[in-house]
Amino acid sequence: MKDLIAALKDPKHKMHKIYVQSMVGEVPGPPTAAFKAELAKFEATYPGTVEGMLKLRLKAFLAMTADIDFNAKLIRKGNKMIFEDPALEKRSRDWKQCFRAGPEAVKAARAYAEQWLKELP
Repeated sequence: MKDLIAALKDPKHKMHKIYVQSMVGEVPGPPTAAFKAELAKFEATYPGTVEGMLKLRLKAFLAMTADIDFNAKLIRKGNKMIFEDPALEKRSRDWKQCFRAGPEAVKAARAYAEQWLKELP
């Protein structure tokens, strides 16, 4: 700790700049390729606009509901109904909620989502 304090007090110390930058949160030097790749990945996951986020969520909903088999067989397990097919049982909670909503509700929601996507810039 004494070395750190001494380095912070002496601007000529070789570690002074590094310690100051780490304390104020600055990243030394220009952004690296790895940083730029991570930033691009972040921006793809979290668009900077409401319209971008809406498009992302609507496309995710359409992809999730594209292959729902409403004729999938359910079996009773205790006091619950589960899918006979283990692959379907492993699907997400959202997918299962859409299955429970039924084909009419999902078809209407998909049509609305597709129309909304067309209207977004």
